[in-house]
Parts: sequence; structure tokens; C-alpha cells
Amino acid sequence: MDATKEVISKKAIELFQRDGFDNVSIQTICDECGVTRNAFYYHYKNKQDLLMDYCEQMTEGDTSLFREMMALPTDWDRFWFVCEYNLKLMMEMGRELTRQYLSANLQTRDGSIANNKRSEDWCIPLLSNCQKNGTIKNKMDPAELDKYCIRLLLGFMVSWSLDEDFTDLIPACKTALEAFLQVRKN
Repeated sequence: MDATKEVISKKAIELFQRDGFDNVSIQTICDECGVTRNAFYYHYKNKQDLLMDYCEQMTEGDTSLFREMMALPTDWDRFWFVCEYNLKLMMEMGRELTRQYLSANLQTRDGSIANNKRSEDWCIPLLSNCQKNGTIKNKMDPAELDKYCIRLLLGFMVSWSLDEDFTDLIPACKTALEAFLQVRKN
């Protein structure tokens, strides 16, 4: 990532978390970063584009994540690890930025949440292996299963981002995924 782009991204996320997404202007981001509006618009179309890019950067190219996942004993543990990792990223961003991210993703209509490389490379093969070894009983096509799992998790993320009283996001998601996939308990 370009150094200026990285500075803008990191500072903007700090400002969004501190002051609220809607309360931070592009001019404020530029002032805090010491860059011009032209520099901002060279890298991003708007604040939503910045947030989408930030979230994509958080989940791409992390080889330590892959090593950590592969150290787990079963394919189900690995699949859940990827799901939990993404839920934790959203929780770290906070409810407001998660809402903004989900909203921006819907507005772009590019399906970047549902059509990401990690699903294709990691989750679908893991689900397939879980079916083959009998860990999950749901026999739907693994690619379709993955899409439904993503939608299930998105539903929980929306609920969590809107409801301050919803504090058990990760256990609720795991329970729902286990029920949907019909995970065999050892």
C-alpha cells in the first residue's frame, strides 16, 4: 500500500472510531494527515470507499493467519477460526463502523463480503472436507453452504451493530452455524 494512502486510512479509522463516521469530514481527515483533498481523492472516492478498502486490507495477505489456522486440529476448527476472525475484526472496528461498512458494501452491490478470496481458497474446501469426513451433515454444495454461512453471519453482524444489548455475537454465531451445518458433536 502506498505510504500516503496508508496514513490516510489509519488516521481516518482512528477519527471514525473516536468521533463517529458521520461526524468526520474528508477535510478533517486531510487536515489530520497533512494532505490535500486532491491526495485523498487520488486514493479514495469518498469515506465509504476508504472504509471498504480498509476492511479489505485487514483481511488480505495475512500469512500468520493462515499458519495459525492450519495449526488447528480439524477442518471444522479451521472453518470456525476464519469465521470468528472476521467477527472479531468487525467487533474491533465497533458497532458504528460495522454498520457503515455493511451499508457501504450493500450500496456498492459488488458482493465483496460474499465473494471474497478467503471463502474461495479456504472456506469452501474446508466445508467440503467437513462433509467428506462426516463432521457436518448438511449435504448442500459447499460453495452454496459458504454463501449461506456468510449470510447467516452477516445477519448476526447487522443485529449486533444495531443492538447495544447484543453482547454475545461470537457464541450466537457459532451456535447458529453449528445448527445450520448440522455439525456432529464429538
